Amino acid sequence: MIKKKFKSYQKDQVSLFPLSFGELVPPGHIARVIDCFVNGLSMDLLARYFTNQGGNAPYNPRMMMKLLLFGYQSGVFSSRKIEAFTYESIPCLWLCGGEHPDHATIARFRSLYFLDIFQDVFVQLILLLVEKGLVNLEDYVLDGTKLEADANKYKMVFKKNAFRYSKMVREKIIALFAEIDEIEKQSEEEAKKGHKMDCEDFSSEEVYAKAQEIEKSINEDLPPKEKKKIETRCRHLKKGADKLKGYEDQLQELGERNSYSKTDIDATYMRMKNDESRPGYNVQVGTNGEFITGATAHQNGGDSACTIDHLEERSKMLEQVNLDSMPETLTADGGYGTEAVFDYLEQNGVSPNVKFTGYYKESKKTFKEDISRWQNMLYHEEGDYYECANGRKLTWKKHNIVTNKSGYESHRDVYESADCSDCPFREKCFSMKGKVKQIVVNRNFQRHKERARRTIKSEEGGEKMRMRGHDIETVFGHIKHNLKFKRFMLRGLEKVGAELLLLSLSYNLSKMAKYSKKALIRVLLFVFFGEWIKKGFKRFEFHSQSLFFIQNQFLYKF
Repeated sequence: MIKKKFKSYQKDQVSLFPLSFGELVPPGHIARVIDCFVNGLSMDLLARYFTNQGGNAPYNPRMMMKLLLFGYQSGVFSSRKIEAFTYESIPCLWLCGGEHPDHATIARFRSLYFLDIFQDVFVQLILLLVEKGLVNLEDYVLDGTKLEADANKYKMVFKKNAFRYSKMVREKIIALFAEIDEIEKQSEEEAKKGHKMDCEDFSSEEVYAKAQEIEKSINEDLPPKEKKKIETRCRHLKKGADKLKGYEDQLQELGERNSYSKTDIDATYMRMKNDESRPGYNVQVGTNGEFITGATAHQNGGDSACTIDHLEERSKMLEQVNLDSMPETLTADGGYGTEAVFDYLEQNGVSPNVKFTGYYKESKKTFKEDISRWQNMLYHEEGDYYECANGRKLTWKKHNIVTNKSGYESHRDVYESADCSDCPFREKCFSMKGKVKQIVVNRNFQRHKERARRTIKSEEGGEKMRMRGHDIETVFGHIKHNLKFKRFMLRGLEKVGAELLLLSLSYNLSKMAKYSKKALIRVLLFVFFGEWIKKGFKRFEFHSQSLFFIQNQFLYKF
């Protein structure tokens, strides 16, 4: 019988001398990139929250920052799972130096100690990317997506329901006052008083004060049965005041929003990408070269309504380190092409490479041949009138100012024709019944459309528009599909914004790790084929401190 041979296997001892965790982490690994980046950060920045106080010393902020970044880039977001990661992952063990912070400590660092510094760390990474030539701040690609909030979808508050229920409570309160007056009618003096509210728009405090006043001024001459009825209705008035106070607080919390969740008040009911409606946030992300250079979270579900706030926040962030606050070119899809956004971009000197609403529709032959459209009518500037296909005049009638929810005023001119009942083109020109043809002209928006159309159709603009999906959709695909990040772990707009920056940091560092691997290929080819190989691999330059370390380690082995 042939004796089978196998390699020696001893699970309790790998070698005579124990290996360090660093020897088990390969060169070019994402853990090494994170380690080098965080080591380059100032300790004054990372330890901003801590002061010299008594008690046990906290974990090193460098180690905790490395742990959070490595966990998020690995698709591990729960503090309990990150704690388990410190036992199961060798690169994580190496980054933590063998320490195992518990889940409460990890959650506390993420939501409290590091809450105010994620933006500063993100800016430092942007500075590094700009310095190494990986990104430029002149071209900006913007897009948005919806991410769920850490909130219960069954505990939502809607503005229309708050109005409806508060109205019902007010009606019951008015009815209770009427019943009290009816009971007191037997006394002429009390009947003259009356307990009706002065108006229907009363507050809960007024109702409560009125109920107390009635209780104190009950006529002692009334029968005990009648007095008990009044006291009962006063108790109901106080309960109604409490309910009304709750609805008043809800409406005050809602403000301009239409909904919020009781478990995360900052979250708004939104339609997600899978067509399900859940409490969430509208995440706006800007990229360049597939690196994230701006990320903000918003409560408004419309992308165009978040554009100005996003650019303002990004501008304030970059101004802290004396970088260009506004990009030269903004590339975005049709969801951002509104008049308010175009006006803002023009005022800040940004070239709009943005498809407006109706871009494809207005490019079709059917639109250009539609005689009912004012864009296809001949305008006479001297007389300020439009000439239709039948040669009739549409003269100026009035000027309208339309204000949207954000307060932007859109100026529109209305032109009207004479009697068109006998027009031979009536069927093609009229979409509604009537004898008069009216058109609404928004010249400012039309001017912005023409400018955006020229930019998109130019060679440079067309190339940027073609690369838009590759640049920004790659980020969303990696975050939502590869990392499975579809729900925030923290609650509140401020904490959600900080977590989004943490996610953006981990994504950018993982992209840098890919450049590190390309750099290793460059080193290998250089070792074997010489100096001439540099000409074909200029794009594989070393872009961070970690790459120099990797290069030295790799060459040392040869």
